[in-house]
Amino acid sequence: MKIKLKIDKNTPIIIISITLIIIAAILLTLAYTAQTRETLAEWKPDAKPGDAALQSPTGSSDANWAAALTRSNEAIILGGAGGTKKEDPKYSYFARGWNAEEQYWQISGTTTQGYERIELSFATRGSNTGPKNFALEYSTDGNEWKPLRDSKNAWITYSVDADNRFHRHGPYELSAAISDLEELSIRFMNTDTVSVIGDTTKSSGTSYITDITITGIAKKES
Repeated sequence: MKIKLKIDKNTPIIIISITLIIIAAILLTLAYTAQTRETLAEWKPDAKPGDAALQSPTGSSDANWAAALTRSNEAIILGGAGGTKKEDPKYSYFARGWNAEEQYWQISGTTTQGYERIELSFATRGSNTGPKNFALEYSTDGNEWKPLRDSKNAWITYSVDADNRFHRHGPYELSAAISDLEELSIRFMNTDTVSVIGDTTKSSGTSYITDITITGIAKKES
């Protein structure tokens, strides 16, 4: 029994068209992923930070060297060691006094102007009586604060584990609202007075943060 394969005269054209579409899609994907991600500001100390109310970036774009990491109520941020595991960050920032309401770490004086697809990453740990639950907020004027959301519109929150180790969070690709901003501030706000071990935070409770990195991709000129 012979099987005859009938090929329509338009078949080669259709195959060529589909092939070209696939190639174009691949090239577009490669071009998209090949875009260079730049560090806009980071707090990633390679030596023990000095104690100060204002901690300057350890790395930055030209526009963000005036950015700062601060604490609520202008509390002093202390410089300390990292965790106890080999893969942990070597140095960190830490602060006590988290037993009152509306305590936070804050990044201010940053700009994402000219950049899109902004990403944020950081590492945290805490003492047993330090704060457990955090939510991130942002402001474009330093007065009005809104939930900081990721690209899927989920409010970015995190909890500190009780294993006394640093845990890395992110990178989170932030919502489009964070792109191309002249001014951006970000708060890491503790949402309640629950401690790391599930008790109540105390004034001696400690929160650690380090390896904070904000990156972006330069917008294409239209």
